[in-house]
Amino acid sequence: MPDVCTCSQIWGVSEAKTLIGCLREDVGVYLGYSMSSTASISMDFEFNGKIWQWRGPAPWYFVTVPEAQSLDLKAVSNFVTYGWGVIPVVVHIGKTSWKTSLFPKDDLYLVPIKASVRKAEGLADGDTVTVRLEVQI
Repeated sequence: MPDVCTCSQIWGVSEAKTLIGCLREDVGVYLGYSMSSTASISMDFEFNGKIWQWRGPAPWYFVTVPEAQSLDLKAVSNFVTYGWGVIPVVVHIGKTSWKTSLFPKDDLYLVPIKASVRKAEGLADGDTVTVRLEVQI
């Protein structure tokens, strides 16, 4: 059996908390998956969003995570954050994947879109993209 169990955005906040609770209590089996002490769980989120530019001293580009997915991320944030509420993720847009962290802002999360990603995928300010996030729990 695999050591990785994946839940998706179809799971609600309570299901994600239950799943995490099972792991924290070292339950041996969850939904038929082998869960050893080294097992990992990833939550996957997929959504469409518009790229927007923050114009500061150094401009940054972001996609805002929608409210429903932001609520699910907030539910697991205490288990995955390394401080300041940021959440480490793997992001997939088109054929490009990279590691980054989501920034909390106004009860939502922001996905930073690096220049190398925008160049590789031919993206610009105002473009709508499909974003897939993987959060390791």
